[in-house]
Order: sequence, then C-alpha cells, then structure tokens
Amino acid sequence: MLVADAVAGPGAGIVRVISNAGGVVLASAADSAMLDVTIGKIESPPAPIVPVAQPEMLPASLPEGIDDLVVNPDRADTIDSIQRWIELAGIVATSMQDRGHTGSIVFITTIERTGVGGSVAAFLRSEMADLADSLAPNAIRVNAVSCGPIGVTTRGRPRSSRATPLGHITIHPIDVGKAVWFLLNEDLSAAVTGSTVRVDRGASLTRPDW
Repeated sequence: MLVADAVAGPGAGIVRVISNAGGVVLASAADSAMLDVTIGKIESPPAPIVPVAQPEMLPASLPEGIDDLVVNPDRADTIDSIQRWIELAGIVATSMQDRGHTGSIVFITTIERTGVGGSVAAFLRSEMADLADSLAPNAIRVNAVSCGPIGVTTRGRPRSSRATPLGHITIHPIDVGKAVWFLLNEDLSAAVTGSTVRVDRGASLTRPDW
C-alpha cells in the first residue's frame, strides 16, 4: 500500500502501525531526505518499508499495483493541493477497478472547523464522501481520519494539552495509525465507507469553534 505523505503530521505513526501489522508500505514524501530519516527511525520493521517518489509532486512516478492508499496531506495544504490528492486517489481507484481489486482509501484530515484549515478539512471530507459513493459499487471503500492536536516529546511521549479532555495530552501518531489500520483492514471495517473517524481525545466535543 502507498502512504503519501509519510512525513507530514502522523505519517510516521501510520507507516509504523501498518508495517507492524505485516503490511508492505510504499512511503512517499516530497522531502526524500526527511523520508529516509523517518523510515530509519523505525527499527526492524516486520514488513518492508520502501521509499518512493512523491506522486503528488511527480504523478508519473505512481507505483503500479497499489492495493490500498493513505493520503496524508500537510496541514499547510490548500484546497487546490487537496484537489490534486483527490485526483491521485481517483487514479489509484481506477487501477484497483481495472485489476478487480477491492481496496481501501483513507484520507487524513483535521478536526478544524473554522478559518482556512476548517475550509480545507470540510472540502476534503466532502470530496471523500463523493468518492466513497462513486466507488461503492466496485467495493472500494473510502474513509477519513480526523485528527486532534498531534505531538510527542523527544522521548516519543505525548505532550500536555488542555484542549483534549481525555487525558489532557496530545494525540500520538501511533493512535492515528491504529485508526487508519482499522479502516484499511477489511476484516475489521468491511461495512464502513464514507465515514470520518475522529481521533482527538474528545477535543472536538469541548471546542466546537476549534
């Protein structure tokens, strides 16, 4: 499966969880040096993690035979760049259909509801739902994971955060990775499509104006 971008936000946690579960990961990022550093920090991964060119930047480099796709946009991405990620997902979905493969596509977004970030997140969720509807007849599932404040200390532990009522700590990238794996795994989520799973430790419950 392809994880693009494997460096931004919870990317490293997503890659780690998928690899630990036995999934072969094609990991991409615009910054190849940072990608190598990210992969290098994952010690003895049970399944291979292969760095590849970032398809959002180089569409022609899209690997063939992708079974599943995780799209992990940078928080600074605009609606225009999100549209390119949606187009990438469409290309991968067409490849899945041509091969008769019933894969899964997962988009990563945020819980933001206001400002530019909120507009981008709302646009992504809307496009995700439309894509899920169009691909459902082909048994290709499309979902999203909406993340709260992500962050870890130099020791790899969550930071203190008053914004999250459940534990008052930030979201660990691994927590996001686990939610992604749930949506990718057909044994666990075969009946789930067009849904957005919030991983925010309750932040969106207490901060409706986030």
